[in-house]
Amino acid sequence: MDREAIVAWVRAGAALLELPAATADEAAVVENLERLAAIAAALERVDIGPEVEPITVFLR
Repeated sequence: MDREAIVAWVRAGAALLELPAATADEAAVVENLERLAAIAAALERVDIGPEVEPITVFLR
């Protein structure tokens, strides 16, 4: 996801939540989403076979 798309997504979310259009935190939110996108891209490059399944943990 490129920076323009992330900025548009953040601004659309802010509008949906009725937050000010240009918040002081927008740059930090965009930076964190860029970081998360990079982490997700790295995880998607890991070749995991179909025999590997996530373990479901139920806590009370």
